[in-house]
Amino acid sequence: MQMDSRASRLKYAVAYVYNITSKKELTERDFVNIFTLRRHWIDADYAKRLFSICVDAGLLEEKNGYYVPTFPLRGITIPLDFRVTEEDIDSYVPLEDVFTLIVDHICKTTGKNRKDVLISINMIRNDVRYIIPDIAALIYCKEIGIDCSKFYDGVEKKLGDME
Repeated sequence: MQMDSRASRLKYAVAYVYNITSKKELTERDFVNIFTLRRHWIDADYAKRLFSICVDAGLLEEKNGYYVPTFPLRGITIPLDFRVTEEDIDSYVPLEDVFTLIVDHICKTTGKNRKDVLISINMIRNDVRYIIPDIAALIYCKEIGIDCSKFYDGVEKKLGDME
């Protein structure tokens, strides 16, 4: 099966990890280690983002603390020159997706994992009600003392687009 789109490259990444390990289920750490320690293609932050993107895209699902592909790996032919780069990963985050950029910024600045950050942001959304996730993320940044001013324009633009 030949694939060329950006989404297909995500499938290649998932298939690559599972093929190289010959395992049916992996942890996030296993996934990250393939790209960082075993192949030295990208750093750990980018590998974690790639993992999150694959989960968000519905290509991986969690089962009892392990992740399994949601698509059949058979029939996917990974190109011989396949390689994951930081530029590839950056291309999966649309510029207008300010929320993802804010969450990434919080995780990188604080060292907290994505799941905990999202839980905290959702708690703010539940308390304040009727706010978009981007605003809740900015509030969370302020609460924990992180400078998030570089995201103001993006959130303001998003709010303007919603009118």
